[in-house]
This record gives sequence, structure tokens and C-alpha cells, in this order.
Amino acid sequence: DDFRKDHKAFPVVLRGAYTISNVTDMSYEIQKQTRNALLKAGISISIKTDFEKAIALLDDPYMESFWKLLLDDDLKIYCKDIEDIRKSLKNYDKEILGVIENCYRKINDGGFGTSSITKWLKDVQHELLKTGIADHLLIIWDEFTSLLSLQESRSILNTAQDIAELAKEYDSDGNLENIYLVVVTHKNI
Repeated sequence: DDFRKDHKAFPVVLRGAYTISNVTDMSYEIQKQTRNALLKAGISISIKTDFEKAIALLDDPYMESFWKLLLDDDLKIYCKDIEDIRKSLKNYDKEILGVIENCYRKINDGGFGTSSITKWLKDVQHELLKTGIADHLLIIWDEFTSLLSLQESRSILNTAQDIAELAKEYDSDGNLENIYLVVVTHKNI
């Protein structure tokens, strides 16, 4: 069995800590880097990032009062109008998305975003497999060491462990999830 001949892995490469300070930021960054890797490869999938879900809510007429409330209060110092919010979300502004998600959760008894980065990665992998693009998702995180010095390092490591455990997890059809996480550190953990 020649892996390179019989299989195709889609790579997502992350480097360093970005502006990650907690697990939510980590989830947003993984989504962003996965989406960017797909776009760079010319691949479009239907699985939405939390940023894209928030952008879709901007155009929902039932959400007009929500956006007005946010612009008058929580987002006042960041954005002057809906188009500023849209631009920030298209630029993957994690702080803006966090404010929106927190306010949405308070008003709606739950969020609109991804409840679990592992679930989101499984959804991405299933679509890559279904469309014949790749049968493995390989996440390589170089300079992971920088995340280890953060205050939330234990939670971040737990999330990284959850992602790594997808390598041995099976889907509902009994097939391996085929999602792998490789972390590169430059000191002993």
C-alpha cells in the first residue's frame, strides 16, 4: 500500500501563536487558516466558518435590531456601520467576532458559531472526502511552543489533544476520521 499513490491528504499549516489568547481564539484561527488553505488551493466547500456565519447574519432582516443595538453599544468603539462589521469579519477579526458571538448568545440562549472545533474539522473532512478532494486532513502547527506560555495553555493543550485524538476516532459509518494534528515545538514540552 503506497500512501502517496492511494491517498490524498489536504494540508493546513499554522505558524506561531497569531493573536491567540484562549481556546475560542484557537478555534477561530484554525477555521481561518483552514479556509485560507482551501481558497489558496482553489477549493470551495459548503462548511462555513464562524466568520462566514456572522456575515450571513448581517443580511438577515430579522437581525436588524440586533446589529443596531451592537453598533450603539458593544461595537461602538470598533465599527461605525454594518459595512465596517462586514469588512472586519471578512478580515477575520477575532475580537469583533467574539463580541458578536457573546452578545448573540446572551440574547438568543445560544450562539451561532461552532460549538466544537473537532466537530467543525470533521465536517470539513467529510466534505473533502465526499467531493473527492482529499481523504485525509493534515493540520501542521509549527512554532506551537509560543502557545505553551499563554495563561490558557492548559485549555489550549486540551483542545490540541482533542484534535489529535481524531486520528483514531471513527465516524458513524465505522471509517476512521483521518484528521491528523502535527505540532512542532522547539523546546521540550
